[in-house]
Amino acid sequence: MPDGTYYLKESKAPESYILDGIVWTVSVKDGVVSISSDKKDNSKFEIVNSQDTDTLSQIKVINRQATYPSTGGSGTFIGFALIGTAVMLAAIAYYLSLIHI
Repeated sequence: MPDGTYYLKESKAPESYILDGIVWTVSVKDGVVSISSDKKDNSKFEIVNSQDTDTLSQIKVINRQATYPSTGGSGTFIGFALIGTAVMLAAIAYYLSLIHI
């Protein structure tokens, strides 16, 4: 690739994907490539620039596992278990009272 500065911007995204508006600056000088972006917050990717012509410059995307809110927990389970047990005991007591009449 000839020496110079090149700009990359995503112009199309597959259906149901979000178009990324980052403008990447790719500089080539004496066969050494360096990459930078116009984005101030680089928490979603890491740029590893080459130091010589034998290594590649890389953009490593940092994917984090999604976190979801806790909906319940052991307290909810215990409450429903106690209420269910009480209802079943009441039903058994009522059934036994009908049999002895």
